[in-house]
Amino acid sequence: SKEMEIALRDEIKEGKAILKAPNRITDKLISELLEKRKKWIYENIKRQNSKESRIIDLQTKDYLYILDEKIKIKYKYKEDNKIGIKFNNEECLITVPTSLKEDKLLYVKVEKKLDEYIKEIARIEIMQAINKLSKITGLVPKSVTIRKFKRIWGNCSSKKDIKINQNIIFYSRKEIEYVCLHEMAHLKFMNHQKDYLTKSCGYSAGISTRRQVS
Repeated sequence: SKEMEIALRDEIKEGKAILKAPNRITDKLISELLEKRKKWIYENIKRQNSKESRIIDLQTKDYLYILDEKIKIKYKYKEDNKIGIKFNNEECLITVPTSLKEDKLLYVKVEKKLDEYIKEIARIEIMQAINKLSKITGLVPKSVTIRKFKRIWGNCSSKKDIKINQNIIFYSRKEIEYVCLHEMAHLKFMNHQKDYLTKSCGYSAGISTRRQVS
């Protein structure tokens, strides 16, 4: 029944499907509902795994992604007083003061600095996409904010303020343009009409993104 189906709660966490159900629901019903939601579970596990593969974690990964390119991370210790970051030939060189070599918070400090650097790259790429699409569509947002979001790639308010997730920089320029285009289309259509992207913009990237676009 619908009542029983609503009573079930499933979620995707760390690449696994977790289902919680009241004791009164039988194993048979649970199996039937799992079978019914098999496609949804598979797609969301795939989506989460794709998303998590791009998250920067210097303690477990020696690489990161910028514009869909895998960048190798290398460290160099120097007699200096600040952390330095430089991208060159598909490589990210991080120079670390020797005084921080035994610091327990080393990775936290480096990630903070790297995050600031990447946010600036994201700002440049996102604004280039916004300006390009504004010329094509004639749609101009009142403001553009670039920051991190946990669950969405972008948002457009009724006041025509657009917010874009800075982590879109981990993906291709085409995906950056698609997210920006999606939010800019909301400047004209606030609801998700079937083909409002092409109606409002005459442009479609023809791709799907890995997180929800609101």
